[in-house]
Amino acid sequence: MDRLENMNTFIPVVEVGSISGAADRLGVAKSAVSRRLKELEGHLGVELFHRTTRKMNLTDTGRTYYHQAVRNWMMCRPAYSSKHNIIARATEIYYGLLEAVRLLEDYERPASATVEVMPRAGSAYGCTEAPRGLLRHRYEIDNDGIITYARLVPPTSQNQARIEKDLRLSLETLGIDNDETTLRQHAEQVIRNYDLCISCATHFLDLTVARK
Repeated sequence: MDRLENMNTFIPVVEVGSISGAADRLGVAKSAVSRRLKELEGHLGVELFHRTTRKMNLTDTGRTYYHQAVRNWMMCRPAYSSKHNIIARATEIYYGLLEAVRLLEDYERPASATVEVMPRAGSAYGCTEAPRGLLRHRYEIDNDGIITYARLVPPTSQNQARIEKDLRLSLETLGIDNDETTLRQHAEQVIRNYDLCISCATHFLDLTVARK
């Protein structure tokens, strides 16, 4: 994803003609744009810009790479957008149906629906595949089989920083001068793109707008 991000940073630098202009368009610091360009040139092993003037002028190699980068970005963009989550969910349903068929093909009814277990003290952890990522869980159990400690880290928590970043950038692009209803609905849509579960069980978004 870093290489794709670097390529996506390179394109507006060319189109705007400056690092500061590209930073404004992308909503990131100028230092981040400079770092991404340096990483991209390091990865490619070539110089993409002439840096002898204040304007960012492409080298011959940079000009060739720009046209290729635009084509690559147009092909990669759907997978890069969180708004295409509907396609991902449909794919998950299809995959789930295939897995259900596979599991049932060789299924044999067991003699008992339960397995007898003798409790003992211990701790264990694991990861379970969930629709939005991995559900990490850890438990501690005493000699009576009572859970004395449990920690669950759902995908929502793991994606929290990215959700907040996309929420900020998306609202800035929409325009924070919109009315509160529009802002709230847009913000909820962005969050649901990552995780429906965060919104299906509670009214999760408390929006307070302070205008100067």
